[in-house]
Amino acid sequence: MSSAIRRGAASAAVLAAVLGGAAAPASAHDQLVSSDPRDGQNIPPTHRDFVLTYSDKIQTFGSEIVVEDGSGKRTTVDAKISRDQVRVHMPKDLPPGQGSIRWRVVSSDGHPVDGIITFNVVDPTKSQSASAAPPSGNVKAKTETQPYNETPSVNWPLFVIGTTAVAAGIFGSIIGYRLRKKKD
Repeated sequence: MSSAIRRGAASAAVLAAVLGGAAAPASAHDQLVSSDPRDGQNIPPTHRDFVLTYSDKIQTFGSEIVVEDGSGKRTTVDAKISRDQVRVHMPKDLPPGQGSIRWRVVSSDGHPVDGIITFNVVDPTKSQSASAAPPSGNVKAKTETQPYNETPSVNWPLFVIGTTAVAAGIFGSIIGYRLRKKKD
């Protein structure tokens, strides 16, 4: 094997290793760090927005938010994603009772995370004791780390650049080899 081919192959291998390492940084999946209102909090029937805050930026694709009201009715609602926050616009006039928000978002590393936030719809005009202070505590969010089949966690721009660079290195090595062989 000529030295031109060896140099080209070595350059391509080094470039692939460098770009391959940059394409898959190690990181933990993002987590829900808070919600407003908090998990288990009492809200009035006219409450409009929930804000979910995560540990890092959330992807703007692949999210699904389902609100289940006190009567058991489930509604998929629109969510506005802005960096690390998801604003959930609630359905109008929620009936009294315990409800939940089932959320699924795609974290900054491309993996889905999901969980449930519960709330209690209480009509303050009907019961004074029902509007007592909400229980304190952390957000109870279950986090799943299963692969997200719809959108792979590949940094496509780096993958395309790396593949192109490796192909160019191999192509350049072949051309260089043929040109040197012609001279000999």
